[in-house]
Amino acid sequence: MLTIHYFGEIADKTGRTSEKLQPQGKQVSALLEALQEKYALQHDEFQVAVNHQLIDLSADMEVEETDEIALLSAFAGG
Repeated sequence: MLTIHYFGEIADKTGRTSEKLQPQGKQVSALLEALQEKYALQHDEFQVAVNHQLIDLSADMEVEETDEIALLSAFAGG
């Protein structure tokens, strides 16, 4: 099972700081789609890290069941 960690406003919206999920598919996009549907998240609200590395969502990488995924509130520059 994947371990999903939630930080900042995303943790507030989900009501939890982490959970374990069985992935629906191997692609990050499938996982994010399921989480967006479950928690009514918008894709521009967060960044994603896999195993402590921020990822480019356009690459739609594959994840393994042992991976740790983090959803971090979007950062504002300035």
